[in-house]
Amino acid sequence: MPPSSEMKSRRLRNLAINLSLAVASLVLVLGVLALGELAVGKLAPQLPKEPQGLYYFDERMGAHRPSPNRRVIQSSPEIGSIELRTNSLGLRDDQEYGVKTDQSFRILALGDSFTWGQGVTFEETWLHLLELRLNDGHPRKRIELIKAGVPGYGTRDELNYLRNYGLKLQPDLVLLAFIGEDMLNNGAPWPEHFVPPAPPTFGSVLRARSPEQLEWRLRHASHLYNLLIPLASRGWIGRWFTERKAADSFVLRSYPARWVKLWETTEGFLNEMHDTLQEAGIPLVIVVIPQRLQILVDQFKLDPLRFEPDKPYALVKNFANDRGLPVFDLLPSFRVASMKSELYFPVDGHPNASGTRVIAENVWEFLQTLPELSSLLDHAEYNEGASDWPFIGGNGVSQYQLQKARAAIKGRAEDSSVSTSRLATAESKIGGTRETSSSQYPR
Repeated sequence: MPPSSEMKSRRLRNLAINLSLAVASLVLVLGVLALGELAVGKLAPQLPKEPQGLYYFDERMGAHRPSPNRRVIQSSPEIGSIELRTNSLGLRDDQEYGVKTDQSFRILALGDSFTWGQGVTFEETWLHLLELRLNDGHPRKRIELIKAGVPGYGTRDELNYLRNYGLKLQPDLVLLAFIGEDMLNNGAPWPEHFVPPAPPTFGSVLRARSPEQLEWRLRHASHLYNLLIPLASRGWIGRWFTERKAADSFVLRSYPARWVKLWETTEGFLNEMHDTLQEAGIPLVIVVIPQRLQILVDQFKLDPLRFEPDKPYALVKNFANDRGLPVFDLLPSFRVASMKSELYFPVDGHPNASGTRVIAENVWEFLQTLPELSSLLDHAEYNEGASDWPFIGGNGVSQYQLQKARAAIKGRAEDSSVSTSRLATAESKIGGTRETSSSQYPR
């Protein structure tokens, strides 16, 4: 029998009540969030203050570039105030690079904000520390490290910079610093990063076209978001947040169609960079720097059947091996070092001063194995004393030194200028660390 008009009326009333309760709940939640946002913004502002005029749009490259000869202040509650200085080429460097002389060896370092040194002073950037390290023992030629990292760049932009400006600097070697998020930058549909017409608003947050764009806009528009985000690395909340973020990211073991396309696009740019440098007779080496998400996936022991923190390195390694290119993975070193201290800014996500030190020390070890540099650095040894084995300011251990020490102790080193007692001392210090993926390092 068809329902009576009374039953229909009752159902409609129940539906109206349920909808009213849902709307009221939503309004209440939004009201609480709005009050929280206003309260945090008034009592404890959390938004970073991006410097104006640091970047301009380069028509030749079709991308932003740092403006030359700038001195500006970047600040946030998390990092404090940092002075950013650029030279006449728009590089974050105090040096100028004219015509290369026979007494210099030039390394052009390409990368994004991890290479630029987001959140740390110039003196704490890993490229500056690396340059000091390379020249510490008075090599046969002065090693000039051209610091061409630019925030927001992907492989596409680094390739364009190389072709338009980098080759003119006459590098003897190109060092490409790669992170997993480069794949996103290579396929990003949003050009607002770093040259936006205005700071993002809550309205623009609602119009975000991708999870990455949503996160970036929240970080630059919401005091409450910046206050609460450190919880995303603690306890069950941290595990839940990390798993949700990793579920659509570069650490997936099996890539969905979106990430397959992003990697194919990235691989195409890597190919073009390789061909461009091969034609110019300039060697290319790749360093893969881990992001905080990769460390958190390890720390929370997320399902290894779903997630693979080493995935960015595995992809780049396959590309490099097919072309005979040297490639170095920093994730094992970060795994060890992160056991003792935080290596990233929790909100900002970039390496802090401890993280940049780990990068510099380990890349220095890696570069010594390259034929292009070994002849210049073959004299380099640690001085006797506390610095014999670089324990990265107490935060970690150089993976190359760990392997060299154990190899020598086991009699696998053909030639070692380091005494057995010193090797044994180093081995005792590093005996408790775990050698994750140590087979990835050349023996």
